[in-house]
Amino acid sequence: MNRQQFLNELEQRLAPLPAEAKHELLEDMNQHYEFGLQQGKSEEEISRALGRPEDIAKEALGYAGAQPEAFRQARPAGDRVRTFFTACGLIFLNLILGLPLFAVCWTLWVALGAVMTAFTLAPAAVAAEVIVYRTFNISEFFLSLILTGIGMLLFIAVRYLLKHMLRATVAYWHWNINTIKGK
Repeated sequence: MNRQQFLNELEQRLAPLPAEAKHELLEDMNQHYEFGLQQGKSEEEISRALGRPEDIAKEALGYAGAQPEAFRQARPAGDRVRTFFTACGLIFLNLILGLPLFAVCWTLWVALGAVMTAFTLAPAAVAAEVIVYRTFNISEFFLSLILTGIGMLLFIAVRYLLKHMLRATVAYWHWNINTIKGK
């Protein structure tokens, strides 16, 4: 990067600074170039030695108390239009496909959890029947034990599904955000 390119980029990045502070910093950089040229260095070597204009501007803006938002470059209008249409497309996609699909998946997970809970608590229902009606049916007892076993196996499945559904939901959310940001 030559002297003019370096100073132009630095001047653009220092836009939030007051004119006097900006002029002083640019003059200081000019003096660095003059001194380096007197020492026999090329403009490119001096530019490398000074560092990146972006870093110098960040440091200067930090000392001046400028807000970090002021340092960020404004996005071109075309980028805003692209972001708007991307967001509209994602809203449509999410309403038509994403939301119903995730609603069905999460509803099935809740239903499976309810079945798992009911199966696991089957022996409690048999015990309540014995206490209230004072009758004991051996086939109901063994059926409740089988249902408890199935409920325990469903617990493993429900837990596994929860982990993967949470991961899928978060990944879909991040995909939406990254798509809007243009990544």
